[in-house]
Amino acid sequence: MTEPILDVRGLTVGFRADRAVTPVVRGVDLRIEPGRCLALVGESGSGKSVTARSIVGLNGPAARTEADRLSVGDRDILRLSDRGLRRVRGKEVGYVLQDALVSLDPLRPVGREIDDALRLHTRLSPAKRRERVLELLASAGVPEPAQR
Repeated sequence: MTEPILDVRGLTVGFRADRAVTPVVRGVDLRIEPGRCLALVGESGSGKSVTARSIVGLNGPAARTEADRLSVGDRDILRLSDRGLRRVRGKEVGYVLQDALVSLDPLRPVGREIDDALRLHTRLSPAKRRERVLELLASAGVPEPAQR
């Protein structure tokens, strides 16, 4: 059996307010095998975003995240340092926020947004980054990637 790229078991997340922790996600299990996709679907406020942010360590200091297992490949996300989490984010795991107006600048070409991520998470030269941006846009079916 192949190792999953993401394995989450028993994920529970709460947020601290004063001395109490209010649970908002309880007992989430999910697994993503290589080459597969997974959709988190639910009503507003059901914990989809909190679950996704937990996987990449972006819930903030008030969050209390526990899990029987929370791994990306062979790395335990809950045991990674901030530096280790930054290495995983952007290179292996991406997260696009729900609100595109907050996530992407509508006045900025999407190619520049992708280039920023590559600049932060790779050691590619500007020319190689540009080449990679064009490859990614083309693979996503974006028409005329050089114009984006």
